[in-house]
Amino acid sequence: MNLLKLTVIVGCSAALLGGCNNTDDARGPNVFDVTAIGLTLQGPSEIPEGWTTIRFVNQSGMIHLAMFDVPPDGIDAFQMKRELVKPYQDYLDALIEGNDEGMQTALGGFPSWLPDLYFFGGPGLLSSGYTSAATVNLKPGLYVLECYVKTNGIWHTYNPSPDQLGMVLEIRVIDSDTPTSPPPHGATLAIRNDSLELTQGTLKPGINQIKVEFIEQQAFENFLGNDVHVVKLNEDADLARASDWMDWRKPEGLQTPSPVTFLGGLNDMPEGSVGYFTVDLSPGDFAFITESPDPINQGLVLRFSID
Repeated sequence: MNLLKLTVIVGCSAALLGGCNNTDDARGPNVFDVTAIGLTLQGPSEIPEGWTTIRFVNQSGMIHLAMFDVPPDGIDAFQMKRELVKPYQDYLDALIEGNDEGMQTALGGFPSWLPDLYFFGGPGLLSSGYTSAATVNLKPGLYVLECYVKTNGIWHTYNPSPDQLGMVLEIRVIDSDTPTSPPPHGATLAIRNDSLELTQGTLKPGINQIKVEFIEQQAFENFLGNDVHVVKLNEDADLARASDWMDWRKPEGLQTPSPVTFLGGLNDMPEGSVGYFTVDLSPGDFAFITESPDPINQGLVLRFSID
């Protein structure tokens, strides 16, 4: 693994944070940069516990995301690669080939600890050249930040070399006595199993900090759950293309290049969780959309416009 440079942003200089609270007992979240360069995620290897903003900078020329995996105790990124990422790649290979037997064999190779793995937010889908941010409350422990978008039928998390990880960043969250607080927000988005709803506040041109409430969570056929991403729309057909692209089981699904522009969001979190994400909106048409099979017909798309 490449040496990873820790970048701590001090104070309130980053516009994408949408504000900052400077009181001693509620100083806002810790803020760190994670940068996508090529097929790597570069960022901190160790951060303090508490409310944490990951400012995601996509300099890769491809679309990426950065989701926090929380593995069971004793499971690190290399073990995840051997026992989970490899079977996922085998499954995808068999899926592309139309090999049903190979798909079932790959599913049978998933590790016994898989049900104990869960997801905990992180920056959503982001097109090249853009920056977004996501904020979650991290407890001490080991987290694995990953991008599982595909290129040419290969997961970005997968690297065939036994001593190299794919697009994966292992982060150790350590104890801290310094209190943190969540960021301010201007709108609240509620996620249920059949809807996305703005329940409070409004969206405006420029920087928007959005609170996301995971009222419900579910398991889709693509092994993922409720999340939210922002897509920029130029015409009605864009939404249909985005919805179709969200299912990685389709040959072109979740594969670079994407047919639309993504501006960030917040990845899966457990039911009852709260997270935040920041998005920069210019006048135009947009949609919140979930990475699920056929999100339009599942009610997991919410269109909106910025005047």
